[in-house]
Amino acid sequence: MTIRRTAAMVATFALTLGGTIAFTASPAAAAPPSSCANNSVCGYNNSGFQTAGGYEWVTGAAGSCQPVGLNDRWTSVYNNFGRTIRLYRAANCSDGVWSLASGDSLTNMATWQPAWNDKITSVRLS
Repeated sequence: MTIRRTAAMVATFALTLGGTIAFTASPAAAAPPSSCANNSVCGYNNSGFQTAGGYEWVTGAAGSCQPVGLNDRWTSVYNNFGRTIRLYRAANCSDGVWSLASGDSLTNMATWQPAWNDKITSVRLS
């Protein structure tokens, strides 16, 4: 069983129990999508950074908690902020946390961690 699959199973179990759990995604760094501005976090309504279904970029001061405009609709995300960011399933950066290092991305949350697909509501720009 792979480490990723084991982590997903443990996370799903923990979230089922109603707990808060921190994730650190470690996908291979890729070039940012052309739609993702520097110093921002980009969220997409579709997988693979497709802009057709809607997308947005979130920016702000380091350490700030920012609301997501496409509330509960992010399926892919790219961190072009320059620092680690944290994704949350509720407003005001609460209810679970998922960390994403600078330059990391998730091309399809629906397959990587289904419990988080279309659930992102706020972002902490660490």
